[in-house]
Amino acid sequence: MKSKNYFPADFFQDNGQTINLRSLEFEANDPSDPCSPYLLNLKPKQEEKTNLQPPNLLNLKIQPENIFGESFAPASLLPNNGWRGEYKKEREDKPPKNSRVKIFTHKKGAAVFLILCFLGSGLISGFSFFQKTFDLKGRATFQANVAYANLTEAKNFLEEQDYSSASSAFAAASENFQESLAETEKLGRLALQTLALMPIKNKLAQGPKVLKIGEYLANSGKYLTNALAPFGDINDIYSGATPSSGGERERTLTKAILESRDNLKIALNNLERAEKEAAGLNGENLGKDLEEQISLITNSIPILRSSLSAFLDFNEDLLTILGEDKSKRYLLLFQNNNEIRATGGFIGSYGLLDLDKGRIKKLEIDGIYNPDGQLVEKISPPAPLRFTNTRWHSRDANWFPDFPVSANKVAWFLEKTGAPSVDGVIALTPNVIVELLKITGPIEMPEYDTAVDADNFVLQTQKEVELEYDRELNRPKQFLADLAPKLLDRILNAEKPQWFSLLAVFSKMLEQKHLLFYFFDPSLQEFVAKQNWDGRVKDAPQDYLQLVNTNINGGKTDNMVRETINLTVTIKADGAMISEAEITRKHTGGNSWPSINNIDYLRLYVPSGSELISAEGFDKVNIPPLSYEEMQYISDPLLEEIRQKSRFDEESGTTITEEFGKTCFGNWVSVRPQEEAVVKFKYRLPFKIKITPFHNLDKYTLLAQKQSGSFGSNLALKIIIPPDLKAIWHYPENMQILQDNTIASQAILDTDKYFGVALEEK
Repeated sequence: MKSKNYFPADFFQDNGQTINLRSLEFEANDPSDPCSPYLLNLKPKQEEKTNLQPPNLLNLKIQPENIFGESFAPASLLPNNGWRGEYKKEREDKPPKNSRVKIFTHKKGAAVFLILCFLGSGLISGFSFFQKTFDLKGRATFQANVAYANLTEAKNFLEEQDYSSASSAFAAASENFQESLAETEKLGRLALQTLALMPIKNKLAQGPKVLKIGEYLANSGKYLTNALAPFGDINDIYSGATPSSGGERERTLTKAILESRDNLKIALNNLERAEKEAAGLNGENLGKDLEEQISLITNSIPILRSSLSAFLDFNEDLLTILGEDKSKRYLLLFQNNNEIRATGGFIGSYGLLDLDKGRIKKLEIDGIYNPDGQLVEKISPPAPLRFTNTRWHSRDANWFPDFPVSANKVAWFLEKTGAPSVDGVIALTPNVIVELLKITGPIEMPEYDTAVDADNFVLQTQKEVELEYDRELNRPKQFLADLAPKLLDRILNAEKPQWFSLLAVFSKMLEQKHLLFYFFDPSLQEFVAKQNWDGRVKDAPQDYLQLVNTNINGGKTDNMVRETINLTVTIKADGAMISEAEITRKHTGGNSWPSINNIDYLRLYVPSGSELISAEGFDKVNIPPLSYEEMQYISDPLLEEIRQKSRFDEESGTTITEEFGKTCFGNWVSVRPQEEAVVKFKYRLPFKIKITPFHNLDKYTLLAQKQSGSFGSNLALKIIIPPDLKAIWHYPENMQILQDNTIASQAILDTDKYFGVALEEK
C-alpha cells in the first residue's frame, strides 16, 4: 500500500479505497506494545464470520483417503467453504502415503530438466510480479529490478545451453534479492508495525517475505543449472558399442546423474526454504490479479519441491534401470491400439533393448510372428481367442487387462521360443510415436520413397506392414525396424529447448497409459506402481468400472470407433444399488481399406460380488468346439483358475468371471462401417447406502478406470437418489445436482477418473 500524502498516517489509499487506521481493532501478542509486529486477528470492525465447519461432515470424517482410498487424495476433493477437516492437519505434517497428489507431482518431476524449465522460464514471469506490485523504496526497488534482470538473463543463457553463465546469473540474482531485502528492513520497525495494523495485508509488509522467496528460488535455479551441466557433456548414448573401461574423461548418462546429486540436494533445500516462506504469503484483498499471482507462487513451489524430492528418491532406482552396476535387457512391445487388446493393442512387433550405464548397446526390432513360429508348446488360448486361433502365442498373450500379469505372460511365451530372458517389459502404442513426431518433425525414409510425420505415421505404417512390404524378403515389420533408430537419433540429438517438450510427451503418455512399464525387480516395480505407470487393475473402496475391448478379427478399425458409456446408478429406498451400463459403439469408417467390420469381445469389470440382472444387444458368435485334452494341449494355470470360477448366462450369452478382485461380464459386439451398436449390462452392486439415526451420512464413490492404450471413451454418469436423501458434497466440482434427485457428471476416459457424493437425510 502507498500513503496518500504522508507516512505513517491515519489514512491510506488502497485500490481507490480510503482506509481509516483508527477504525481497526486488533489483539497483540504483547498487550503492552500495541504496535507489536506480531499481531493477530487484524480486521475492520464488523460482525464476526460464522463458523463454516459442517459438523455432519466432520462426524463422518469425509477425507480423500476415506472416500477414494489411499491411492487418491487430491486437495480439490475437499469442500469449497474453507473446511479441511482432519485431512488438513495430516497434510501439514506429512502427506498421506501413496497419495494421489504425490503421484501427480512425481510424474511431472520425473526429470530435473522439467523443473529447470519451470524455474528458468515459467517462474521468471512470476518473479515479475515482485517488481510490479511490491512498492519498495529507493535501493530496495533497484536491487529487486536488477534481480529480475539477472533471472531473465539466466533464462536466456539456459536456452542457449550456456550453463556456466546461467549459474552465474542465478547467483547474482540471489545476491540482489538479499541486498533488496536488507534495504527493505531498513525502512524501520515503526513503519512495518504501522502497516501491519491495516486490515489488508500490505504490499510492503509482505515485500521482505517475497524477496526471501525470490532469493531461495534464484539459489535453487543456480544449483539446478549446475546439476544440468554434466548432462551436456555425455558421450554418445546410442553407439551400439560397449563402453570403454571407465576412463576419467568418459561421461556416461549414469555418471552424469551421479555428478548432479549434490547440486540437486542443495537446490531442494532452497526450494524447501522457499516453500516455508510462501506458506505465510497472503494475497487476500489485494485484488484479483495479485491474488492469482500469489496463488501461482504458493501453489507452484510445493510442486517443484515435491518433484525434485521425488527425482532424488528415484535416483537409485533410475541408475539400476539404466544399468549402472549391471547391464539390463528390456523387452519392447509395440501394441497397435487400432486393433485394441486388453493392455493397449495387438502386439505386431517386439524389440530387445540393451542398456549399459545409460548407453544403448543394442536395439533390435522384429515381427512377432517370427518367434511365434518357433513355439513348440501347444497351449490352449482363452476361449474368445479360439474364434481365430486354436493355439495361444505371445502375440495374443496380453489378454489380461492387468499389465503386470500380461507382461509376465508375454515374456514367458517369448522365452519358450528361444528368446533371451529380460529384466523388464516396456509397452507403447502408436500414440507415443505420433506425439514424438510432432516435436521431431518429419523423418525421411528414402528406402521406402516416403517421409513419416505425425499425420501419416499410422496409415503409412499400416500400408508398409500389410500391403507394400517385400514379399521375397517376407519381413513386413522391417519398416518399423528401419524407422526406430532414425526416430531415436532425432530424440537423442534434439535441441535443448525440445527436451522439455519431449519430457512433457512422456509424462502425458504415462498418464494416459499409452506407455507402460513392468520390472521383474520387486523394488523397481513397487516404484512404478506408485507412479501409476504399471497399468494394473486398481483396487477401489466402493464402486468400480473398467470397460475392456478386445478386437478379434476386426482389423485395424478401433481408431474409427467412437465409444460412449452411459452409466446410471440407482439408489433404492432400502439403500440397495442397481447399475445399468449402456455402451454405444459407432463405426465412423468408410467402405475402403482398412475399414472393415469391427468385432469386439467386450468385458466390463465391476465390483467383486456384483450380480448380473440382464444383458442385451450382444451378438452370438459360434466358436468351434475343440477337445484340448484329447489334443494334449497344456492349460494355462491362471486361465484354468478363472474358468473354474466362471458362470454362463444362457439367456444373454454372457460369461461371468471373477478375476483381479473384480466381477467381469464378457460378451460379443460387432459393428459395421457407418453403423452403431448399443449393448447394455444391468447388475446389482454388492453394497448398500446405509443412513440411520445413528449413522446420518454415507457416501457413494466410483473409480472409472481407463483401459490401457485406448483412445478414451466418453463417460456419462447419473446417480439417482431416493427423494428423502440429498447430496451435501460431490466430486468433481462440475458434477450437476438436478431437480429430479439426479446427480450427473460427464468425462472423457483419457485417464482414470474418480467420482464421489456424500449423502444425508433431508
